[in-house]
Amino acid sequence: MTLLADREYIGRDWFGFLVNELSLNFIIRLPKEDYKKDLGYLYGQFIRHIRKGKVKDLPIKIGDNTFRIVGTKNRNPENTADDLVILLTNLPNKKHKILAIYGLRWQIESMFKSLKTNGFNVENLGFTNPKKVRVLLCIVIACYVLCVCEGIKKIKKSNGQNSRVSIFQKGYQIVCIKSQKIALFVEWIITDIFPKNKKVKPIFK
Repeated sequence: MTLLADREYIGRDWFGFLVNELSLNFIIRLPKEDYKKDLGYLYGQFIRHIRKGKVKDLPIKIGDNTFRIVGTKNRNPENTADDLVILLTNLPNKKHKILAIYGLRWQIESMFKSLKTNGFNVENLGFTNPKKVRVLLCIVIACYVLCVCEGIKKIKKSNGQNSRVSIFQKGYQIVCIKSQKIALFVEWIITDIFPKNKKVKPIFK
């Protein structure tokens, strides 16, 4: 098992705890300037290489532990502050493999974006009760899965045309239409989402 985490999860004590107390492998993204002093004169050379799109790795001693720092240029930055991907890890894998493993973390980021700003906007609901928050997230995540499934089906039917629109957005448009009326939504779930139940007749007209 390998822990993948973003820039919020940093700190010398934190990294030491993962290795010494939990015996856990990890790949954690670092803010650009972190541990600059630990790398010394090698930091400038490291940054120059990765800004050119190269993949560079260096050993780095943090506290009592020696880790590896792996970096490259971010090919799809959201802003200028997000132009580099710098990772800290204790894994012995090759640097390109480290980047590939860390890339798996972006699968959940796609869902977070859709839940927060790209469709469901759950943060705007202002729920604070833990039980209500859990129920809300369960419902919204289930709807997210529906959106992705419907988006994939639509792309297959169109043979990949209009691929500029995300899979989620394609499915989101369908789910929004189907959920305008609870009767229509229930009928859609029974007849379209579970195609094995072919004998089930529409319960609403």
